[in-house]
Amino acid sequence: MRIGFIVCVDDEIEKGQMFGIKYMPVWAFTLASYLKDFENLETFLYDTRIEKKSQTPKADFYFISGINQDEEALLDYQKTLKAKYPKAKLILGGPIVSSFHLAGKIERLNAFDHLFMGDGENAIGPLVQSLMNNKSLPHVIENKVKFAIKNARTMDFELVSKSIHEYYGGVVEVSRGCPFLCEFCDIRTKPDNNVASNKDVSLIVSELNQFSKLGVTNILFACDNFIGTPTWAEALCDAIIEWKKTSGFNPRLYTWLTINVSDHPRLLQKLKLAGFDMFFIGIESFGTDQLLETAKLQNIKHDMVDTIKSIQSYGFIIVAGLIFGFDTDKDDVVDRALRGIKESGLISGDPSLLTALPGTPLYRRMEKSGRLRRGKLGLGGKKYATNILYLRSQSQMIEDFIRFVHEFNAPTFQYERFENFLKTLGPSLDQSEGDGYINVPKILKDVMKSSTSFFSATRRLTGVLNSPEKVKVVIRAYRKTKATPNAKMTHFYFWLFNWSNSILKYGNLSAEDFDIDSVSRDFNLKDIIPEDYETDFFEPIPVGKIRSQRQATIRALKKISHAQ
Repeated sequence: MRIGFIVCVDDEIEKGQMFGIKYMPVWAFTLASYLKDFENLETFLYDTRIEKKSQTPKADFYFISGINQDEEALLDYQKTLKAKYPKAKLILGGPIVSSFHLAGKIERLNAFDHLFMGDGENAIGPLVQSLMNNKSLPHVIENKVKFAIKNARTMDFELVSKSIHEYYGGVVEVSRGCPFLCEFCDIRTKPDNNVASNKDVSLIVSELNQFSKLGVTNILFACDNFIGTPTWAEALCDAIIEWKKTSGFNPRLYTWLTINVSDHPRLLQKLKLAGFDMFFIGIESFGTDQLLETAKLQNIKHDMVDTIKSIQSYGFIIVAGLIFGFDTDKDDVVDRALRGIKESGLISGDPSLLTALPGTPLYRRMEKSGRLRRGKLGLGGKKYATNILYLRSQSQMIEDFIRFVHEFNAPTFQYERFENFLKTLGPSLDQSEGDGYINVPKILKDVMKSSTSFFSATRRLTGVLNSPEKVKVVIRAYRKTKATPNAKMTHFYFWLFNWSNSILKYGNLSAEDFDIDSVSRDFNLKDIIPEDYETDFFEPIPVGKIRSQRQATIRALKKISHAQ
């Protein structure tokens, strides 16, 4: 028997958003490890980002995972596979299935033989056994038993070793769950996912060791929130620091966490010593009302600019998420965002528009108040196509976004933000040499594998060097980096990489690129809070838990509803 784990993504979105950088599909290598006990069973990985869809090898069963933005690509690929191997069974899982189920749109995926929802580790063995025995299975297979990631197995590194050098470093899933209840976040839609579940520290170090044997230096720690349990995060850092001493290996690490990491200075020190140099943090907005609206209370505990500076003082790069389109956005939303980015010295800040993910309180609020649009389901796809009706007018929304990216990309603004970042740097805790997580030679090597990626990189380079003013700014930033104590070239490279990304994405942005809309003029602002919203906010979380987050959202929204 042969099982193929398939990666299939939307080609155009992949080219436009990833610029030739490909991350390994950790889900496939993880699930493959749970099939090692089967005799006479062969598994393989086939990634359509690397190989042609039409040349997919034959298998008895194909396990495919996807996200919302890949819907059309997945359905097209299903037709290709079924035409070539009509007897093969195609099972689709991943976020797209759960998301479409929550939105009541799962029938759009019915072309696949089976749709799977839930954790795969404790279900894939019995599922494969049933498939091999030709047992009758429902079209939609739901595993309601949550898998405890503390009981996880190590990935199938035999399978990893066959393709790892096609990807930008390694990926290790380390934890699941987040204690916060942000209104728009779909992490909370899974039962009991508001409590962190963490992988065994020794297993994570073991997987790092396996990557070291393969010569992989860049590692992404995949999770919902790395500091969901700060004591566990600190214990993991301690273990990595000790392992580095004995192994002599120095991985460069990147992960996702929340801004309250600033409340843990000892942990920040250990994160740096362990090899972290970049974090993704959802900044979302520099406005208090917007953060209250979305129940992101962890972001208003301290002054946002001061908090960002504090985290950056350790030498960390913050990859910031920024959102426009909150109900509480005002006419100064662009100026506030640009000022916050520049004053804090953020050297990233990719903007997006608020989108309602199925299953979230935001989705239900938009649905019950008649503010859901047809079409796109959740994140992914075009960055400027969303599924909600905004309170601000369509023209204001588009004008704000275009003005933001225009001023954001200006050479003077870019230099000032980078200069302010360098000013935040404190004494260096990490004395290691070489690149950080942004590994320029590795990126260039990956880019050269594809003519499309090479063309994209050429456009990227041209975008930041096509005027004397831009060239002067790049040279000044380079010299400033060299002259600043504790600054590293990885800081310069990331700033330049982020700026070139933004120019490539938004340099020619126009109103025609947007597919968004707003409420009608007679919309009653009192309808923005449906009667049973307070109950919805906590579903499926116990009502008594973190009540203040719900109350903060209600207060922020009532400010608006009282305005009419």
